[in-house]
Parts: sequence; structure tokens; C-alpha cells
Amino acid sequence: MSKIIVLVSLLLSLTLQLLGSDFTVQTRSITLPGDFPISLKVFTQRSEQSSGLPVVILCHGIRSTKDTMAPWATELARRGIAAVTFDFGGYGESYRRGDSPAANLADVERVITWVKSQRLLNEAEGPLFDRQRMGIGGHSMGGTAALETALVNPDFLATIILGIGGEASPTNPRNLFFGSGIYEQLNTLTEMRSIFANAISEPVKEEQLFGNFAQGSARLLTFSPTADHAIAPYDPTLITAAVNWTLQAFSLPIPNIPVILHWRVISTVAGYIGAVLVGIQLSTWLLCKIPRTWFLLGLGSIVAMLSLLIPEISQHLVLGSLTILAIADYLHYKNGNLGVMIRLGGLYWFIIYLSFALCILLHAIVSGSLLAVPAALFYFPQFIGYFGFSLAYNAYHSWKNGLFSGVGISLAIVVMILEIWKPGMMITRLIVVARWLRTFLRQPMQIKLQQKNSPWLLVALPVGILLLIVILWQQQSTGLLTVEALFFIARLTGFFIIFPGVLAILVIRSTFFSQLESRLAAEVLR
Repeated sequence: MSKIIVLVSLLLSLTLQLLGSDFTVQTRSITLPGDFPISLKVFTQRSEQSSGLPVVILCHGIRSTKDTMAPWATELARRGIAAVTFDFGGYGESYRRGDSPAANLADVERVITWVKSQRLLNEAEGPLFDRQRMGIGGHSMGGTAALETALVNPDFLATIILGIGGEASPTNPRNLFFGSGIYEQLNTLTEMRSIFANAISEPVKEEQLFGNFAQGSARLLTFSPTADHAIAPYDPTLITAAVNWTLQAFSLPIPNIPVILHWRVISTVAGYIGAVLVGIQLSTWLLCKIPRTWFLLGLGSIVAMLSLLIPEISQHLVLGSLTILAIADYLHYKNGNLGVMIRLGGLYWFIIYLSFALCILLHAIVSGSLLAVPAALFYFPQFIGYFGFSLAYNAYHSWKNGLFSGVGISLAIVVMILEIWKPGMMITRLIVVARWLRTFLRQPMQIKLQQKNSPWLLVALPVGILLLIVILWQQQSTGLLTVEALFFIARLTGFFIIFPGVLAILVIRSTFFSQLESRLAAEVLR
């Protein structure tokens, strides 16, 4: 059964890789030097360019990296517009620092300076990028930085903001595009309409162009029925609208080219899973044929050699090889069953994922977004189908980049040492934790107050509540925490942490789930 799963995964990932690839686009990785190095990547068409390229600078969101912007950047490059993605300080491969809106703006300014300074190989031909056709875009945190930058920088001919709102006027910044999802959690449909109203000074209508591009006053608000906050930069509807907006702002024709970014996202996730499954099967077979020392030396040599030949894939190789080593050791030395592990993991993932998706739907209803656009409900199955791949794509790149941080390198060394010392230890411990957590979630819910402890509990509970009230009041009085912010935090916590958790626990505690799990997981959690 496991071999069939591996074969299907490999064939599917190869097919999706072809669908999600565009060999007309080339990328170039660059690091801006200095005390605070910034890592960036440039996306362009492979065809030679004799004059300056129109260019868009893309800013990623919080807990993301420049890889988040890669699908969007690719779509721009396929249509003749260069795209520059970069890691903010504290993210990805750029310098280390804490989150800081002011530092974000400084990073953007450094990237702008670099873009304006680039020239063609033959400098007599002029600059590499067209300074008269520059745009800036971003998602979430990056959208805020992009909007604030565009407000004070008239060089940008187009401003594209996804998944976030912000202050703007009918003429500043130039040619402003707001894109959001019906299932958006941070700025709901009603809030985005209110924000957009300030940018047009007219009654708000979605999908209607206000102003005109020639004067820089063009404005558009669009909603996608298949997006929420997290997956806005991967949503085909939003990215298609954003790319077309950029083409119009740059006075370029809109070519009849279908978007492939969704295939890129899906193929990246499927490709990694397929490669890992094949690597696990091959490694398990090799461990049966050769001494473990030779296997480890061979695996390390292959990773090192490929990393030197193709540095761009070194992070992928290290993350993949660690995953393969941990699982292959467990299967070989602990007599694990790959098919059972896949079924068990898939079962729990499905329950958690479905619980979270239902809470997203509930939030869209309660916030009024879905009631305002009821037709979006028909797209909900498509949304939840693509939502998982998009989150996995973002998480994969976050883990990949985090692996080369100080903490990531330390964890990788610990995993290697543990697996060399006791093969299969990592997965075995994870299964022990999973078994304990399962038992804990299924134990009878009852509160027993022993007489000797009851007085302490009766004192500690009101004292804790009083301390919480004092802290919240202090934060509110100093302006660090407003009432609106408190309700905002409570809303997000309730809908996307408490509700999904309670729903998933109720399902896991059910008799039907217990019987189903027993059939699928007997060989793992026995």
C-alpha cells in the first residue's frame, strides 16, 4: 500500500511541477551588502531587453519571506514586468532584528535605491529598470509598508495592496489597488469598504474603476470568493486582478496568458511530499542492504555535493534529508509502517483542518462578509481545497529559511546527533507525545475540588482575574491597548484558536472517531 502511495505521489508531483513551471522566467538572487544585509530576488523574462524594464517591488507579510511573493512575481515576469522580492530584516536570509514598522520602511527604501541604481551590462544602453514605470505592492505587513512608502514617494506609478487596509486619498498614492478575500479575518468586507471610501470620496462599489490611470487617480477595490488573509498572495483571482492593474497603470497591453501560480503552489507542496516519500522508501531499502555508517556518509556526501553545485537548493536538500533520515530510521529500526503513519497523520490533519475551515466560514457569516456576498458560498469548497496547499507552501518556505538561522542550525544538529546516537528516536518520541495527548484529550472531563485545596483555589481565581483586569486597564490607559484592539484580539482568538480547538477535541472524543482511529492506527499507537 505504501509503495502505491509513493508512486502516485511521485507521478502527481511531476505532473504538477510541469503545470506550475514557466521556463520563460529567470530569477537572480542578490544580497545588498553592508552592516544590515538584505536578501532579494529579481524575476525577469529570459528574452533580452534593450531598454529599461518596468518593475514592481513586492513586500512580504508577517511570518513570511520573499518566497511568499514568488508566485505573484512570476506572473508579473511572464508578462514582461520585472519583479523584485526581498526579505525584511528579521526574516528569511536578511539581517537579524525584531519586528519594527520603521525598520521595514528603511528596508524598502534601501531596495528602492538599489533598483534605481541598476544598469544594463552595457551601461550606454541605460538603466536596467524603467524609473518612469515603477510600482510597489505587498501583503499584510508588507502591504502596510508598501502603502506608507508609496504615500511619500511619487515615483511609483502603481500601488497594489493585498489583505490589509490603510489611509489613502483620492490622489495619493498613484493608481491604488486594494484586494481582499471574502473570508478575510483582519479587515472584513465592511471595514475594507470603509477604508476604500476614504480613497475615493464617493459611494463605494466593488469591481468598479474610479478615477483614471493617466492622472494617477485610478482606484479599485476587489474581493475574491476564494481567499482569506493568509492565502491572498496565492489566490488566482486576486493576483490576476493585481497583475492586470499593474499592466494598465504602466500603459501595457493585457496579454491572454492564464495564471499558473496556483499550480506552482500545489506543485511545490506535492513535489516536496513526493520527493520525501521516494527518499524514505529508497533509504529504508538501503539500510537493509548496506551498513548504516556507509548510508550516512553517502547521504551527507550527496547533500553536500548538490549544495555546492546548486546553492539555490541547499536549504531544500537539508530540510528534506533530515525529514527522510528521521522517518527512515524509525521505519527500519522500530519496525514502523509508512502506510499506517500516512493514514493516521492524514486523519488528524483532516479533522483539525476541517474544524479550522468551518470556523473561517462561521467568521465570514458573523462578520457580515458572506451575508453581503452570498454567492461566495458556492466557492467555499474551492477555497478550503486550495487553502491547505497555500498554508503548506508558506510553512514549508518558513521552515526552510528558519533552518539556516541560529536556532534552526542548532535544532538540525540536535536531530542529527540524536538520530546517529539512537536511530528512530525522534519519531518514536513524537509518537509517545501523540499517544499521551490522545489519552489526555479523551479522559473524562470532571473537576474535583479536594477540601484542602478548595480555599487556595477560591483565593487564587479572583486574584488572577483582578491582576488581569489591572494589566489590561494599565495597557489601555497608556494607549498600548485600546478597547477596539482588545475586541479585535478576542475575536481572532475565539474564532481561530478556541472554536477550532473545541470542535476538533469534540470530534476526537467521539466514539466514531475512536473506532476509526483504532482501525487505522493500531500498529502505531499500540
